[in-house]
Amino acid sequence: MVTDSLGMEGVRTKYGDDRVPVLALKAGVDQLLNPPDLDLAWNAVLTAVREGELTEARLDQSILRVLRLKAKLGLFRSPYVSQGGVDRTVGIRTHLKAADRMAERTTTLLVNEGGLLPLSRRRHPKVLVVGADPASPSGTTGPPTGVLAGALSELGFTATALSTGTAPSAATIAKAVAAARDADAVVAATYNVTAGSSQKTLVEQLVGDRETGRGGRDPQSLRRGPTAVRPGLPGRLLLDGRRTAGRRTGDRGPCEAAREAAGRRTAGG
Repeated sequence: MVTDSLGMEGVRTKYGDDRVPVLALKAGVDQLLNPPDLDLAWNAVLTAVREGELTEARLDQSILRVLRLKAKLGLFRSPYVSQGGVDRTVGIRTHLKAADRMAERTTTLLVNEGGLLPLSRRRHPKVLVVGADPASPSGTTGPPTGVLAGALSELGFTATALSTGTAPSAATIAKAVAAARDADAVVAATYNVTAGSSQKTLVEQLVGDRETGRGGRDPQSLRRGPTAVRPGLPGRLLLDGRRTAGRRTGDRGPCEAAREAAGRRTAGG
């Protein structure tokens, strides 16, 4: 068992950086990913062993599981891989299809007021994508706003990307609001938003500008807190990165539905 990033704010706030790794190991986790302070995490585990909260036997269980998996994969016999070996495995069609399937099953459409999705190329031909562009873990997929705008362009929209960063300034927010006035649809991407984040201010000002009539569209409601919002036409769009209990296996995800709709709509949108 492998953890998500131990830098996630919720678990850090509730338990503290010194307790999270210890509690994770007690729960049966084998590998701890991305502790914010590696020395603190290591010493916290060492202290837990010395004080008897964790046993060496418990740690040995995880170590053996990791070593057995490495042995099963042949990593002790051949720990290195050639460039050709990478190209034969990474990014191949089978794996890309698997990634698409996983994406469909982990993004759940929570709210779609006004039938906003799927977007219509006839009603929303010009799309502006704004938001944060955190670095890709692999460094290969490009900035999220650019990737999303490119995907929308492939579906037949005229999409423009405007990176506003994880902490947009007042000037950057004003630039995004001005650009949004010329768009039929706006996609705002957020990253690690907190209550006082200027990313939240960006979304609120995008919506507020439309509500005053300067955007030339009808008012749009906005739920408090981080959300994916289309502040142009009536309706509200919320996307969640988890499957919910109400969604059955086999249900179409929003990305799949959008692609299908785009395929049905020809030149007429």
